[in-house]
Amino acid sequence: IVSAVQYLHQKHIVHRDLKAENLLLDAELNIKIADFGFSNEFTPGSKLDTFCGSPPYAAPELFQGKKYDGPEVDVWSLGVILYTLVSGSLPFDGQNLKELRERVLRGKYRIPFYMSTDCENLLKKFLVLNPTRRSALEAIMKDKWINVNFENEELRPFEEPSPDFSDNYRIEAILRETNYSREQTLDSLTSRKYDDIMAFYLLLGLRTNEADLPENPALQASNNRGVTDASNIQSSLAPKAVSSSTRPSTTNDKENLPSIEKQH
Repeated sequence: IVSAVQYLHQKHIVHRDLKAENLLLDAELNIKIADFGFSNEFTPGSKLDTFCGSPPYAAPELFQGKKYDGPEVDVWSLGVILYTLVSGSLPFDGQNLKELRERVLRGKYRIPFYMSTDCENLLKKFLVLNPTRRSALEAIMKDKWINVNFENEELRPFEEPSPDFSDNYRIEAILRETNYSREQTLDSLTSRKYDDIMAFYLLLGLRTNEADLPENPALQASNNRGVTDASNIQSSLAPKAVSSSTRPSTTNDKENLPSIEKQH
């Protein structure tokens, strides 16, 4: 999850509605971040001012109506998600929005006795009232708890490989099935215009071999609603987020234990 959100931030995109309900699992148990309805592009140094997201996961500066940078609100939400996944409950709640706001602005939450010290230390990097003192995700990727059992394979920011736009088979398929010229096709690909030509090229790349290609891939692509194919293209270009199959949580963080807690 941290890897996927850091990838968004390096693309200057802030999600602004990270919560457990917006985390999905695919057939291979890879975590997918969903619902980008509140997402926005941000420019480092320029503030955002829209209050959005889900109150239990919202950062203090949002409740205060302050302008914010963007990534810091996602970092806070990740802390709430971590607490929720480990303990089974929210760190901040209330009978109404006013009570919830007061608890978030106090920044006080209970640490379950079964939560490991390493996990608690990681939470303290996320759930910091002052957004300027909240850890950046690049630093969190180096955290001990994040890398448990992967000490020799530390989580790192995803480096997107350069896409291959020289596949002559796909280029010929576009020329054969559309009215675009070779010059138009090559210009779209080399300039990375992300137009319909490039969409056809990427869709053709999802096929494992030539036998899988439809008789008219251009027509089939245009008839599709686009949701599934677009998500597949994105998942093929974006990093795979942390999943339970690749990054197990520490055995000290047990879920279904008595709710004896200590005050933090």
